[in-house]
Amino acid sequence: MHASHAHPRLAIQGDAVEVDLPHGRVRATAVGPQVPSEGRFPVPSSSPCTFVVTFDDPVGIVPLAPSAFTIVDELGNLHRPRVAGIRSGRLATGRRTRLVLRDVLPVGAGRLRWAPGGGRPLVYWDFDVEID
Repeated sequence: MHASHAHPRLAIQGDAVEVDLPHGRVRATAVGPQVPSEGRFPVPSSSPCTFVVTFDDPVGIVPLAPSAFTIVDELGNLHRPRVAGIRSGRLATGRRTRLVLRDVLPVGAGRLRWAPGGGRPLVYWDFDVEID
């Protein structure tokens, strides 16, 4: 699956997406959310969630900033997760980078979005927060 400014892509968690940028490219994969526990009763309306986003085989200039990641829940609310693992403002050519994103999200469906360099997102990963 390929994504670019002309053709943003919707994927599901675990799908790798080849992202073509004006001056570079990278393969991006998002996994999650992981939740701390399931089977609680009564079922809470929200849960701490953790996502892992991995970037493989970057070539050229691939900008990377915490503000490039957003989450939209099924009610349309925008969330800005905390992002750990960014060491500079761009990916190093040929080096794998793994980021950890955390936020408290409502139970239900959502989309993790990545907008490298700002602007509109190029990749959307669908997910479900399930804690029952």
